[in-house]
Amino acid sequence: MEHRSMQRIGGYDAPFLNDFIEDYECPVCKMAFCEPIQTQCGHRLCLTCSEEIKKCNKGVLICPLDKKVSKPDKTFPDKAFERAVQHLQVKCKNFMKNCRWTGDLRLIDNHLENCKYQEVSCPNELCTASVLRKELMEHMETDCIFRLANCQYCYLEILYLEMQDHYDICKYFPVDCVNQCSIKVPRKKMFSHISNDCAHTIVDCQYFNVGCNFKGTRNEQDIHASSSTHNHLSMAMSKVIALETKISLMEEEMEQKFNVLERKFDAIFS
Repeated sequence: MEHRSMQRIGGYDAPFLNDFIEDYECPVCKMAFCEPIQTQCGHRLCLTCSEEIKKCNKGVLICPLDKKVSKPDKTFPDKAFERAVQHLQVKCKNFMKNCRWTGDLRLIDNHLENCKYQEVSCPNELCTASVLRKELMEHMETDCIFRLANCQYCYLEILYLEMQDHYDICKYFPVDCVNQCSIKVPRKKMFSHISNDCAHTIVDCQYFNVGCNFKGTRNEQDIHASSSTHNHLSMAMSKVIALETKISLMEEEMEQKFNVLERKFDAIFS
């Protein structure tokens, strides 16, 4: 049996299946003996209870029943009595939470280390919650605000508690279009959306280069294009005619320059 003086002060506070016999009760802590010792005067105490008495009496063990002093060499562990106590039948202290385990007192600590109805602390360092062991996994996966979770948009691992703050800066978080076009786009793609797709972005008419100065949203541009076909065609024709005229002038100018060069060439070699 593992030494218990480092785990508890006093005896076993366990619910017994049968009526508890007072002979098994420590006179100091009023619980079932844990590692009982027998004093020089023949009484029994829990080991840790005897150590607490010595702390209060400058290292001297005074029996709480008859006030007699026990010398160290006259005090000894009562192993036979300890075995008797250890075989007392108990039920889990979580029986009110529906744990149905029963067994020897000596097995109670091992049982509690695995009991599904035992309250345990959340292993996340910042979390102060205590839950039943059987509910711990669910707590850690869905309830603990200090659990790590993946952002559903960028997949970075973030403390759940800080997830909302992360959403405020996440490049992939969907946000409303700044032009209020009713479409949500990832934050990092807002510029591309405004430049290339947003129906509410003000843009030049596609015939701007031929002289149309109309500006409007992409939706308005569709209406404008349908209603201004004749004007656009006229502008395009005017642009073509102007370009043809310009080309003709350039051709004439080039021809004149060529003629001048040709006469100079003839003059040099004639």
